[in-house]
Amino acid sequence: MKYLGKTRFCLGLELEHHDSGILIHQSAYTQKMLRHFNMDKVHPVSTPMIGRSLDLKKDPFRPRDDDEDVLEAEVPYLSAIGALLYLALCTRPDISFAVNLLARYSSAPTQCHWTGIKTIFRYLKGTIDMGLFYPYIESRKYDKMGEEPMPFVDTAEYGGRPVDTGPSTGRWTNRAVDADVRRSDVFLPSGQITGSISITPYSQNPSDVLVGFADAGYLSDPHKGRSQSGYVFTMGNTAISWRSTKQTLVATSSNHAEIIALHEAVCECIWLRSIIGHIRSTCGLRSTTDEPTSIYEDNAACFEQMKQGFIKDDNTKHIAPKYFYNQQQQSLLKIQVNQVRSEDNVADLFTKSLPKSTFEKHVKSIGMFKLSDLP
Repeated sequence: MKYLGKTRFCLGLELEHHDSGILIHQSAYTQKMLRHFNMDKVHPVSTPMIGRSLDLKKDPFRPRDDDEDVLEAEVPYLSAIGALLYLALCTRPDISFAVNLLARYSSAPTQCHWTGIKTIFRYLKGTIDMGLFYPYIESRKYDKMGEEPMPFVDTAEYGGRPVDTGPSTGRWTNRAVDADVRRSDVFLPSGQITGSISITPYSQNPSDVLVGFADAGYLSDPHKGRSQSGYVFTMGNTAISWRSTKQTLVATSSNHAEIIALHEAVCECIWLRSIIGHIRSTCGLRSTTDEPTSIYEDNAACFEQMKQGFIKDDNTKHIAPKYFYNQQQQSLLKIQVNQVRSEDNVADLFTKSLPKSTFEKHVKSIGMFKLSDLP
């Protein structure tokens, strides 16, 4: 086996090595995509989607009306969705929700949907070099079990590797309404990461601690009565897994929608704990799965029901039994659901359109930075 140096480029992903960490981005891919769709000379915008309207007739993400024409075959709508999905799955969780919304209309897109695609392109034009920044760990965090601290090592050079999450992630079915935006290749540096984003009450997370955030957008699709689920998991305040998807059930209340979203986050959490534990065990690192994983939720009713340990009142007795899985995993000390203020729930990125200030705050909170902003 021959050492060829640090990895710089892999499957469209670019790795920029800095003294403090690694930035994983897709600048070259994004530039090529913008040129392909003749959007490389547009004026950039600050968010990937325009605000939605409570008036269903004016909602830019509404289904096609009877008097609206479907886009001509010459308009590369499906090609654009596919190109954007790869970005959203790998290094750009900030566009996941917008891409998920527009992917639903792949079978009959209209001009307003194509305008939404171009809005994402304009946002990418202004953030071409943005990616996920994974800081290096401190040497004292890189202990082997029962041994002295190891010297500092470059995790990308020694052991950093992509982990394929399998066919269940990032699925994009032919039925556009079921299009999911989810991470397909999660890059997990062996030594894990530490961050410096200051967000209460979960700031200063240790570099090897998994933290999750879950949220639901109630009636995100008012035309079919469906809500949106979203979650993100971070280590050291940098995202390693995320998802934005329309719920398959019709939630009867915001509380119901939040329970569904939390269930999806819990299922992902159990899988992440398993694979992270396996990686750390293989590398001889100490286990980080002895303590429950914190999952932050901003819905007070959902949080209270998790504390009670069961669903009992008339408003929630109709909820499917499978959602008792959430309580079971908490009783087994696999997870711990904590309440967080709505303005601090970074999972909002995956469930709703946000104003510029809130959007930019959440983007930084999951470890997304521009290459030009790094020292």
